[in-house]
Amino acid sequence: AIEVLHTYSLIHDDLPAMDNADLRRGIPTLHKTYDEVSAILAGDALNTYAFEILSNAPLADRVIVKLVRSLAHNGGVNGMVLGQAIDCQFENQRLELDQVKMLHIHKTGKLIAASLQMGAYIVGRDEVAQELYDFGIDLGLLFQIQDDILDVTQNDEQAGKTTNNDQAKNSFVTLLGFEKAMKEANTLADKIIRQMTSFDENLQRELSPTLNHYINRHKD
Repeated sequence: AIEVLHTYSLIHDDLPAMDNADLRRGIPTLHKTYDEVSAILAGDALNTYAFEILSNAPLADRVIVKLVRSLAHNGGVNGMVLGQAIDCQFENQRLELDQVKMLHIHKTGKLIAASLQMGAYIVGRDEVAQELYDFGIDLGLLFQIQDDILDVTQNDEQAGKTTNNDQAKNSFVTLLGFEKAMKEANTLADKIIRQMTSFDENLQRELSPTLNHYINRHKD
């Protein structure tokens, strides 16, 4: 359900009215392969289908309600959609660092945070759901800083998507410059590693393979 919702957001994010990107995941974007109408409708269909998937999950109804609430809250007007709206509204207008962080916490961080929170709900670990959510916010922010760095250090083929496309946007590299953006990413990566040590051993073992990849993504 999370991946379906995420894919809808990428399809819409690539549209001419937003990022006007030609490439995603190494292939032409949906509106380039077909047309804008098809891309808009495909995104709309995936948005609603995500919640159909959750409603049919082989879980207790009380758990499904928590999952629907988390994904809707963090993927919608209080999360990803709000972040995208701010991103589009303030294109070509310089924001302060705290404002850029707020933008990307909503646009990127909250969906990653929701994925961790929802995992806790599914396995009945509600007592760590908020801690994992907060951890996910930092992880999402790191991911976005890395994405901004990769936008200026990789070409389209290496990144698998349209790069050097953030000049008019409030990216961390645009605001801070490359060196300071790298420092910000390293500082946040160190914070995330420290946070990991506060989790129990089972949780650390489950999270480590993915985290090790993403923590060093901007250095590779």
